[in-house]
Amino acid sequence: MEMKSSAPIAGATRNPWNLPPGALAAQQTSGPRPTWQVTRWPVSRDEYERLVEAARAPDMFALEAVAAVIDAQAPAAPGPVLVDNFDAIGATALEPPDPALAAGPNDVMTAVNAEFAVAPKTRPLPGSLPFSALFGAAMPPGATSVFDPKLAYDHFAQRWIVIVVAKRESPPGSWIMLGASQTPNPRGAYYTWALDAALDGDTPTQNWADYPTLGFDEQAIYIGLNMFRFGGGFQYAKLRILNKSEVFAPPGAATPVLRWHDIVQLANPDGSPAFSLQPAVHHRTAPGPAYLVNALWPGGAALTAWTLTDPLAAWQNPPGSPTLTAAAIACQSYDLPPSADQLGGSPKLNTGDSRLLNAIYHGDGAAADGLWTAHTSKFTWQGESVARSVAQWYQLDVGGSAVVQQGRYGTPGAYFFYPAMQTAQNGDAFMVFGRCSATEYGALRATARSATDPVNTLRSSTLVQAGASTYGGGRWGDYFSACRDPQNITDVWLCGEYSGSAGWATRVCSAKV
Repeated sequence: MEMKSSAPIAGATRNPWNLPPGALAAQQTSGPRPTWQVTRWPVSRDEYERLVEAARAPDMFALEAVAAVIDAQAPAAPGPVLVDNFDAIGATALEPPDPALAAGPNDVMTAVNAEFAVAPKTRPLPGSLPFSALFGAAMPPGATSVFDPKLAYDHFAQRWIVIVVAKRESPPGSWIMLGASQTPNPRGAYYTWALDAALDGDTPTQNWADYPTLGFDEQAIYIGLNMFRFGGGFQYAKLRILNKSEVFAPPGAATPVLRWHDIVQLANPDGSPAFSLQPAVHHRTAPGPAYLVNALWPGGAALTAWTLTDPLAAWQNPPGSPTLTAAAIACQSYDLPPSADQLGGSPKLNTGDSRLLNAIYHGDGAAADGLWTAHTSKFTWQGESVARSVAQWYQLDVGGSAVVQQGRYGTPGAYFFYPAMQTAQNGDAFMVFGRCSATEYGALRATARSATDPVNTLRSSTLVQAGASTYGGGRWGDYFSACRDPQNITDVWLCGEYSGSAGWATRVCSAKV
């Protein structure tokens, strides 16, 4: 593990809602995958495809003590109640959508690959804007390929956070584009920066960043990155720390300046490279360490939970270094999931891999306290000759290095994928996910559990939006999103993908138990 700080970089001010006519005419919003991007996994693309095909073979291990929840049996407790439910951003020229979501006191923001939109909570989304409207001249010249957006409403600071990856074909370049609202209003001015991802601190590398993950606590913003060699394979996982006092500069600052602190070469307790590190979004009543988590790739029977203390040590005088420690938490086994059959036949929907897809730290009440996370895994139901994908979820006691509760969620004959978890302030927990089968188009569904429900269980699921056609793209995901409603202690917001009448589509809803 290595730690390095960057030199200061200046940002810019941008109001995407008040641009002069023609301001976007010369700005391309997306581009093709660069030729130097040869893989997105710790193995080659060909090896990943071979592993996915092999994942259809049934498991040979016995069923474990923590039983899978069978959605088709419809447990006595009903699924979540949908309060609001409306279509979000529709299909663009890119796939997959990578739907992101954030909710503030009055508004909801959503994004897909290269576009974003904001709407009042109770109204359908208006037209979307390209990310070039937000970042403008901050976008490095030639960096036309943008993807993997992540959004957050920082309830500690009452500000909005937007990140998206930008890449350039030649000369090779990789950046994390960062936007921070100047006020609690998401329709106002933003501070924007281009954070050079090829730098480890201020040291140049030949690496580019993929699959950014976003978390925050009272002090800092945390971005997890998978680093790949330009034209080569996976190198290491990186954690980039940002000081919120710099990111959330006072409104009207002319050239806000920030630094970052990178922790690189992260390794699991078993010595294997960490992959797809998930910093938590923290909800708690008292400050504490920051928590992060990742799964082993492509599978295992433990998760790596990370505890970060003194995250802003590099900003002290004299500067110091944060302390990041890893612990293995034994859990039910998981493995790379197979691709999913859909109504209408070919192609199969790609269900991704076994990386964790989001992380929430709940510190608002004892029953739900802990780190919540979920991912897609492989499971073979008794009596079936092929493996299916299931949504696998966890509540972790990081301090005690133990699982509080866990479970698999699925049903024989169907495929469940891309789960995202969220807790409400009152301790209820929710999970949004995709589902399809040979008799069902790709649909969006949600499940939940009350804080008083039996441990290791989720309720029956609620249909958010049924699929409407056979999806021809094959690639699905790469993730869904869930966030807490900062005004209603019982409510969360969920966002995901379903198969629309003309390609993929996305849907946003709010839910409560």
